[in-house]
Amino acid sequence: MDMLKGIWIIWSRLEKLATIAMTRREKICKENQVFLDIDDCQVVFEMGSLEIDLSWCSKYTFEQLKFFGKPKVERIDEMIRTMMNLQPSDVELTYMLCQLCLHHVGRRLQGEILEVTDRLQGILADNLHDYYSNRMEVQNYSGRIANMMKINNWVQQGIQQRRAKVDLMNIFDVFYVEYSDPEMFVDF
Repeated sequence: MDMLKGIWIIWSRLEKLATIAMTRREKICKENQVFLDIDDCQVVFEMGSLEIDLSWCSKYTFEQLKFFGKPKVERIDEMIRTMMNLQPSDVELTYMLCQLCLHHVGRRLQGEILEVTDRLQGILADNLHDYYSNRMEVQNYSGRIANMMKINNWVQQGIQQRRAKVDLMNIFDVFYVEYSDPEMFVDF
């Protein structure tokens, strides 16, 4: 359960990035738009134009909450462009998701969990090598792996930055929502 608590938000972030890249590549949405699939509804909106009513969980307005930082559109666009150019196969995207989640959970929980996640990452790397060498018959795939890891590093950096902001928000009691399991939202 501890591993699941540590990966759900990471999984969600990379999955959304892949979905946005795919919808832009297939011209479902424009360059400045974001596509999200929320509760079986497809939503398209322009980046930077979305405002969310958070009055149910905070005494601060959306405008005031921007003080704690808002997403950097240029950085998000670079991540999306890199993902679009990479056009990862299902196997590559699965590897990215697993590597990102296992690395994060291992680093966060340490000890025996870290040993297990390190072993699993080694197995995944061997399987990815086998995929490139035997199924795809590609010998030089280092550029693809470099781009996959670049994207994963960006996701990790974003989560670390967000976590620092959330810590600051907690100090100032920005939100008055209580969670039944606060550990589920450490990296939110």
